[in-house]
Amino acid sequence: MNMKKSEIVKAIAEMNNITEKSAKELLDSLDSVVMNALASGKQVDLGFGKLLTTVRAARDGVNPQTRQKIRIPASTVVKFKAAKKLKDTVNADA
Repeated sequence: MNMKKSEIVKAIAEMNNITEKSAKELLDSLDSVVMNALASGKQVDLGFGKLLTTVRAARDGVNPQTRQKIRIPASTVVKFKAAKKLKDTVNADA
């Protein structure tokens, strides 16, 4: 089951004894800060993992509908690298 943004807002509000409106404003601010940092090429360390950008090189591909060969252009992608703390927490029951 996925956790929706509204559920995250509610959890933040309850954990910090603030209104859901304030929690939503905080989460929206975090979104902006993270996106702006990544757009400027910075790495973002969230404590439980890092967000970073890498350049994916141009490559050849195949259009699945027509089977025609195509050239896929280079692009910048966002990657997440989980911290040991997160890996240990997720694998605690394994």
